[in-house]
Amino acid sequence: RKAIYAQLTVDAKIGLDQIAKYHRTTLTNLMEEGARLVIKNHLKEIHLRNIESQQLRSSTNSASVW
Repeated sequence: RKAIYAQLTVDAKIGLDQIAKYHRTTLTNLMEEGARLVIKNHLKEIHLRNIESQQLRSSTNSASVW
């Protein structure tokens, strides 16, 4: 693990502490889970954009053949 430093609003810190306590986990584990979700969502968006881009290129190439 690598330590990070984050400045959060008081409300965000209290909210995260409450969620961590409710789920009986640590703030670190909660933050890691959140980071994994963000990474997963961004990778999914990038993948979908790449698919759309390939489909557009494919349809453009086949339209120019005619």
